[in-house]
Amino acid sequence: MEKNWLLVEAAPAQWQSQFPEIPALLRQLLWSRGLRTKEEITKFLNPSYERDLYDPFLFRDMSKAVGRIFTAIEKQEKIYVYGDYDADGVPGAVILKTTLDTLGAITDIYIPHREKEGYGLNSGAIQYMASQGAKVIVTCDCGISNAAEVREANISGLEVIITDHHRIPPDIPEALAILHPLLKDSGYPYPYLTGGGVAFKFAQALLRKIPPLSLRGGLPRATPQVVVRSEDGLFTLRGGDEYDGFEKWLLDLVAISTVADVGKLIGENRTFVKYGLIVLNKTRRLGLQKLIDAAGLKPGSLDTWSISWKIAPRINSAGRMDHANTAFKLLTAGSADEANNLASDLNRTNAERQKVTDHALQEARAQIGSSDNKYLLTAYNAEWHPGVIGLVAGRLMEQFRKPVIIGCRNGEGVIVGSARSINEFNVIEALAESKQFLLKFGGHPKAAGFSVAGESEWAQLVARLEELARALLHEADLRPTLTIDADLTLADANWDTIAALKNLEPCGEGNPKPVFLLHNLEVVSVERLGKDGKHLRLVVIDKSRLPRKMIGFCFGSWCEKLTVRDTIDAVVEIGVNEWNGNQEIELKIVDLRLHT
Repeated sequence: MEKNWLLVEAAPAQWQSQFPEIPALLRQLLWSRGLRTKEEITKFLNPSYERDLYDPFLFRDMSKAVGRIFTAIEKQEKIYVYGDYDADGVPGAVILKTTLDTLGAITDIYIPHREKEGYGLNSGAIQYMASQGAKVIVTCDCGISNAAEVREANISGLEVIITDHHRIPPDIPEALAILHPLLKDSGYPYPYLTGGGVAFKFAQALLRKIPPLSLRGGLPRATPQVVVRSEDGLFTLRGGDEYDGFEKWLLDLVAISTVADVGKLIGENRTFVKYGLIVLNKTRRLGLQKLIDAAGLKPGSLDTWSISWKIAPRINSAGRMDHANTAFKLLTAGSADEANNLASDLNRTNAERQKVTDHALQEARAQIGSSDNKYLLTAYNAEWHPGVIGLVAGRLMEQFRKPVIIGCRNGEGVIVGSARSINEFNVIEALAESKQFLLKFGGHPKAAGFSVAGESEWAQLVARLEELARALLHEADLRPTLTIDADLTLADANWDTIAALKNLEPCGEGNPKPVFLLHNLEVVSVERLGKDGKHLRLVVIDKSRLPRKMIGFCFGSWCEKLTVRDTIDAVVEIGVNEWNGNQEIELKIVDLRLHT
């Protein structure tokens, strides 16, 4: 689909004059990201762990939650960490359980089976945890939509602490404490935390509630068994790290959860991911070390792309294809052999996930046929794997630039669905307006999951969602908008520009990798690349007459459209290609047009 190119306005000269120490291109990029004041720019360019993180006790219920955990530790009551099965919930659950274990708590983990149990708390899980002697349940990346299940837990003698970040429903659970940045009057000023981010804030609060070891009578700061005192009693901090060190070693998991769940990389999340990548590149977790190796990545060069395209899909594959317990065990593996075996398992599972996804995607495309005159695209097959329908929906949404609903049956015979949407159609609000057809639902404005009892309810739901989509989108321009940061020449793609771009890292949602417009390029050569000729390599020149190479992944069809001496306009990312120890500046094609 043709994109609408939108070139960001040039930063005003008067504004630029306030920051003469910043290179001109970088000033433009900061302007295009909405940064205006010196304070905003300083925090963006130089995130500080000590300065830029909010106090976890700003959460209204944090003191109550922390107090209950320390009471459970003192009384040796069993605490269950109840996680989600994705690459946000699993790392978040590891953050919580390892922190609680380090504080001396008696803990266990419960992650529901995606296909058999579905998302969030469920009655069977609550009864199982009660039968195992649990007194406290701490959710991670779920729970806010489980009012009925929390009531059942309360009746069963369990107290529930919810840590979540999903849409707030009308019926808020009567939990002991709720840590949720979107909750009205939550007290927390930053709304973009992911599930792993909220879990980390809870871990921060627990660790900071304990007085520094230096107050414990001169005990060494890194002994394997150190007795420390909270306001409520005596506890043992296990493992040998001082508190701030232990806290920071959790940041590899925070970075994974934040990037995997497409958290906005601005404000506190930007600080999390910047420092989290530092930790990830030297992670002490044996499972992550082996997973990084299995994915063909190199420690020291891991970035947000590594998480999005290599690490997170492998963690997600466990819950998609079988059970997320495999991913949890990997992230907590205690021996190299165990870690190696689990990483190999996840690599194989991810390869199988890719095959299953591709097969379902082909069938869904065939069902949908033409997308013309449709405002909502839907496909259903009882036999598709529930673990991949979200991926199928996402791929189709990107291809057709329309909301997509994909459904199948789970192991219990219930129809489960996954929705992916565009900015113009808030799919979680649309589901809320269609709740009479649903058993359960939850998610975000552009990504949601749900279940319905049978095919009759599915048909009614689809009809209602189509009606809502038509009402909102019938006059909308659904062409995707490609926001372009600046207009450059080929000569501008130099090492000074590469140095300026590094200041924007980490890039992702809310801080996208910058793209640039190159005008009136003359094509010198055209070449197909890749096994099936899916990719494109061009050599181009502009008025400087210096030839430059460009690479376009999945742009192979342009070989039929271009001939030597054609002129084109291109939107590109500017990066560095490393090969056999050599580095060269790379122009990666984002979009192309014939020059007119």
